[in-house]
Amino acid sequence: MKFSLGEICEFIGAGLEGDPELMIEGVSSLQDTNPARLCFAENKQYLEQVRSGSAGGVIVDRDFPDLPGYRLLRVENPRYAFIRVTEMFLESPRVEGIHPAAIVHDTAQLGG
Repeated sequence: MKFSLGEICEFIGAGLEGDPELMIEGVSSLQDTNPARLCFAENKQYLEQVRSGSAGGVIVDRDFPDLPGYRLLRVENPRYAFIRVTEMFLESPRVEGIHPAAIVHDTAQLGG
C-alpha cells in the first residue's frame, strides 16, 4: 500500500511542510529512515537525528524547530499520530473461496 503525504496528513489531522503528493510506502524508526518511509520525532531533542536521516516525512510536534527542505507533519501528539499512520499500512489478509472445513448445503446459492 502507498499513501501520499497529503492523504496521511488528512488522516491524522497534521499540518504539512512539504510536497503533499510524495508517496509513502511504510513507516520506520528514526534510526532506519529512507525516502519512501515515514518516521516520527517526539520532540526537539531528536533534531539532529531528523537532520541526518533521509525519511520521506517526519511526524513532529507543533513546536518542533523549522527545517527548510524537510517534510514535516506537525501534530499535537507525534507518538499517537505515528501509531495511527502505522495502522494505515497494515493490510488485512484477503480470504477467497470456501474454507475446506465449511459446511455448505447442497441447494445453497450465492449472489442470487
